[in-house]
Order: sequence, then structure tokens, then C-alpha cells
Amino acid sequence: MKQVIFFIFLFNFAYGQNYSPQNNKSGIVTHDPPVIINSYAQVVSLDVCKNEISVDDASAFNTNDTVLIIQMKGADIDTSNTANFGQISNYNNAGNYEMNFVVSKIGNIIKLKNTIQRKYDVPNGLVQLIRVPYFTVANYNGEYTCKEWDGKVGGVLVLNAQRVDLVDDIDVSGLGFRFGKYQAGLTSTPCYENNYNYPLPHLGSAFKGEGVAELTSSLLKGKGSPANGGGGGLSNNSGGGGGGNAGSGGYGGYQSDTCGIPIFDNRGLGGHNLNYTTALNKIFMGGGAGAGHSQHEALGAIFRDSRGGGIVIILADTLSTNGNKIMANGGDAIECYIADCDDGMYGGGGGGTVVLAVNNFLGNTTVETKGGKGANVKSDVATAGRLGPGGGGGGGLLFINTPALPANITHVNNGGNSGVITTDANNPWGATAGTSGTTLYNLPNLFTNIVFKPNIDSVRINPTLITCNSFNFQGLAYTNTNSIQLWQWDFGDNTTSPNQNTVHIYSTQNTFIVKLVVTDINGCKDSINTPVISKIVTVDAGSNKLFCSNKTISTTLSGNGSGIGTYVWSPSNKLDDSTAQTQLPQ
Repeated sequence: MKQVIFFIFLFNFAYGQNYSPQNNKSGIVTHDPPVIINSYAQVVSLDVCKNEISVDDASAFNTNDTVLIIQMKGADIDTSNTANFGQISNYNNAGNYEMNFVVSKIGNIIKLKNTIQRKYDVPNGLVQLIRVPYFTVANYNGEYTCKEWDGKVGGVLVLNAQRVDLVDDIDVSGLGFRFGKYQAGLTSTPCYENNYNYPLPHLGSAFKGEGVAELTSSLLKGKGSPANGGGGGLSNNSGGGGGGNAGSGGYGGYQSDTCGIPIFDNRGLGGHNLNYTTALNKIFMGGGAGAGHSQHEALGAIFRDSRGGGIVIILADTLSTNGNKIMANGGDAIECYIADCDDGMYGGGGGGTVVLAVNNFLGNTTVETKGGKGANVKSDVATAGRLGPGGGGGGGLLFINTPALPANITHVNNGGNSGVITTDANNPWGATAGTSGTTLYNLPNLFTNIVFKPNIDSVRINPTLITCNSFNFQGLAYTNTNSIQLWQWDFGDNTTSPNQNTVHIYSTQNTFIVKLVVTDINGCKDSINTPVISKIVTVDAGSNKLFCSNKTISTTLSGNGSGIGTYVWSPSNKLDDSTAQTQLPQ
């Protein structure tokens, strides 16, 4: 990123403002410092039933804001201590993203206007919500950039405007996934360490770079490359692998030749290339580079900075770059700068991703998603032996909304060069370059455009009386999209049923509250209660009486019963009208 350090300090008072170019006395046009136009928040929970997102800090978000939801990690990888380590077995929801609008905000809960279309793994997938301001004309007099990825948020620039007129570059190079961290106290013996994984705090192996898979502590070190992150160098002094993205990262260089000849291959492996298709519609930052196996960085050899490239998303009717570039390159590893630097070196970062939802391109536009360069070795070969340079980073992705690349668009996506041993005729010593990235076409619409309605509109119970104490219960649920997956009845007498329609017989007389709970495919629930009355009636008409006479006989007929209801004696025309419908007629 050009002029970053110089102008941050020189023009700190003007950060984020838009000034016209100023000519100084030497006639050189100066620019304002890089500007970050987006705000970022970590998503801590997501309620698809209410279309609400909870974030760690919603202070930057307001009603009617445009926002981007994006999941940064969450892929499953092979974790065996074999050559298969780091291969992705399932992307899950990593790389999913979409645009939406804020309807309301209460505390840290943000309600969205349109239905969230894609699935997200919250919180394990590291999902972030990004505020996207809208410009009629975006013509800031400095560089557009983004917040550096910090392990939770950042790494993404989203520019939304009617027209974009660049006065300087758009640059998110080296702001993506992080490189393997430096660890003091690594040992130079024994030689020939060769595992893909080592548990902490193993001192014969360096840290791996960061990628789309989250690693446990037992997988953080070793030569294996975790998804698109680069593998770490091993003792003694092999180089770190380059980060990957659409292209794979390069190998780090071999260990020190003081360990013996023939050469033993324990190089840090390059980050894996990621699978990109229009149908999948996923986007990722470039992978961070693996650290070289090093013992002397604490002496002043600060040779890193090989992060992956970030993500740029531009939504505009018209884009005019005016000779400026859109850059999401992987970071170049900074080589050791002391006179005799006998250490394995860092790889280069993987190139990032640029997404262009643009209708009209004015003039020529250059998009760069290059892999970063691996660091050189400057060691005195005669004294310290040959040591491992860093591997190059893999190239990144351009995703564009046209069926082919327009003639005035140039995409530079080559892999980064490996480092070399500058004191040995630029010998790469086993380090390799990253491979090129790719261009993807027919970008889908970034906005979800279905206004949210709760899927379950209403629930009904239709009970039909079969007998005094038995019912045919029918469950009814009205939905907008997804059908009901689960039905759960509670009949109020400690019995239940999982069927939509069911018959239930009560064993006692009472008024029971029947509850029906329905659940859709997303786990959204709704319920309803209704009372039903069970009637249990028992009748004893008394002992049989036998009469044989040709005269009128007067007697008392006795019976008894329990339960709520009407008692009718038959034939009633033989009884007194006043007693024909009583429990004990005379």
C-alpha cells in the first residue's frame, strides 16, 4: 500500500475526510491518507426465525443502513499427520455472504429487512456484519482500504456507489489471513524433523499460516498446510510455505545443508488452492504464509508481513479507475536484513479476492490479486550453510458480473516468486513459486430481495368428538415457504404424540388444555392451546323387577349414575312426565 506510513502521520488530522489534491512547492501532487469507509462487528448469534442478528457492538449501525454478512472460516479439513493434512473435506458455510438492509436496532440486536438466504455458522465460523455506506459519487482523494483482519473482523472493503471515480488506488493487499507467528527460543537441533503437525510448544517446528479452517492447539505447528494457510518450516531452518487462495502456495526451501547431504525434504508446504465456482458463490481472503524455522529473529531480523490479501467488493453503475489500480495482493515476506541471517524464511501471502458488480467500466481497469513473494536468505553459505527461503503465495480471485472479461479489464493473478539464497547465486534451495489464481464470471446478485415474513403464519387445532371421551385431533399450520417438519401434541394428561393427525382417548372426566407445537426446517416454532372436555358417564338402572298382574301396579324404580349428562328412561310414556328425565324416577 503506497504512502501508508508517511501520510498516516503527516495528515492524521484529515483521516476519513475528502480533500482535493494539493500541490506543494515542488509541484508533486499529494493525497490524503488511506480511508476505511466500512464499520465491522462480530456476529454473536443469528435468529433466522425473527431475521435478527446480534453483534458484539452495534453502535456503528443505524436504521436503513446497507450491510454485508460474511462468514470468514468454518471449513473442515483432514487433520491426520500425513500428506493429506489440510485438504478441505467440507466447506460448510465458510465463504457465504450476502447484502441486506437494517430495519431496526435495539441494543446490539439488528433486525434485517430481507430474508437471510444463506446459512451461517455462528459463532464458530467467525461471521461478521459490515456496514456499507452509499455514495452518489465515490471520489475520495486518497486510497480506499479496509481494517486489517484481527482474527474476528476486518479484511473486507465494500464500496457501494452510483459512480466510483478513483483518485488513488483501492488497496487491501496484505490485510487478510495472518502469517504464522514468530516464536522465540526455537532450537536448531535435531535435524530431520518431518511431521505435518506438532503440539505446542514444540521448538523444532514453526507456526503455520492462517486459513479458512480453525485449528486446535495441537495443529498449529508443523509443515502441513491448513486449507489455504501455508505450512511452517522445520528444524533445521527450512522455509515456510506460501499462503494459497485460488492458486496454491509454493513450498518453502530445504533445511540447512549442514544437516548433511543428500537433501532431506522437510519444507513447509504451500497453502491449498480453494474451490471456486459461480454456483457455490463463495469468497475468501488469501491465506497467511507459514513461518520459517528461525532462532535469531529476536536479534533484530523482523522478516515477516506475509499476510494474505483481503477482499474488495465494489457495487457501482459506473467505475472509472483513472489509471489507478484495484489491489488485493498477498503480502511479500520481508527478508532478514542483518549481515549474516542464518534462519529459515517466511513464505509470501496468498492473493485476495476482488468482486465487481459493475455495469459500466470507463477506461482501462487493472485488478491485481497476486501472490506475495517469499523471503530471501542472505546467509553466508560458507559459514552457515544453505538455508530455506520462503515459498511464494498463490494467486487470488476476480469475480465479475459479466459472462467474459471485458476488453478493458486486466486481471493480474500470478503466484508470487519464491525467495532465494542471494549469497549462493540466487539458489531457491527447494523453494517454489505459488501458482496463478483465476477469474470467475456471472456473479450472482449480491442482495437478498425477499422481504422477510415469519415462515409459520399461524397454527390451528381441529378437534372432532368421537365419543364422550375420545377425540380426533387434526393439526393445521400455514407457512410462507418451508413446510412443517415436526408436530408435537401435549394432550394435557401427561401424554403426547408426534403425529400431525392423531386420535386420543381420555381416561378421566375433566377439562384438558391441549397444546400443539410445530417446527419448520430452520427450527422455527409456533404453538396454540385449546381446551377440550372429556365426559365419563356410568349408569345403573337398578335391579330388574318382574310383574304379573291384570291390575294397575305402583312401584318405585331406582337407578344411579355419575357424570355430566341427561338421563332418559324408556319407555318414557309409562312414567310420570315429571320424573322421566331424572336420575331417580318414581
